[in-house]
Amino acid sequence: MRIDLETRESELLDRLRKQYESKGYTFLTPPGKDQIPTFLEGFIPDAIAISTGEKVVIEIKSTESTAEANAAVRFLAAEVPKHHGWRFDLVIAEKEAGSADASAEPDREQLAEEFLRVQKASQLGDLKAAIVLGWALLEAITRRLILNQRTGESKRYLPRTIVETLVSEGFADDESGERLSKLANARNRLVHGFTRLDVEKKDVDFLVQFIRTLMAGVN
Repeated sequence: MRIDLETRESELLDRLRKQYESKGYTFLTPPGKDQIPTFLEGFIPDAIAISTGEKVVIEIKSTESTAEANAAVRFLAAEVPKHHGWRFDLVIAEKEAGSADASAEPDREQLAEEFLRVQKASQLGDLKAAIVLGWALLEAITRRLILNQRTGESKRYLPRTIVETLVSEGFADDESGERLSKLANARNRLVHGFTRLDVEKKDVDFLVQFIRTLMAGVN
């Protein structure tokens, strides 16, 4: 199961851009060939940030284990610091998803109210709104059922993590996981303004039914 990499990373890249630009850097993503240093010839990093006196090579990986197993990350970590004025920043997407305010976690009644909103949007034919609201509810339920107990903290998660968690914990089979991944992809495109997107009623019906089944396990 894979969600399109460009879609998954777009929100994170937007946040990184704001962070670096607030510190006076010029943020390049993806950097052009003429902006990549000669010692990285043939390799295109996810981004390069440039300021007076310092340049930063930025690479994004989804998890620490992915980064540890990646040869490119090991190369960059060793090579970039050898060159004066250059620094390497490895960004772990899971960590950058960030912590949330635990007090804002919805209780069971609020989850039920949100489910009614999703159902109403679907019944009225507002399928795009149903997907966006439905995915937010799906993540909230998954945090409550599994992730908050596993990690001991309340935080935001990438859609891929939500899907993989539901599959690995037996709440969804592989086929359902594939369908959820496609819905997550659609949700990401919608919240980033790509509204010229065809949404099928059967996919929204699947999401609504999946959430209904998942909510049965919420105490």
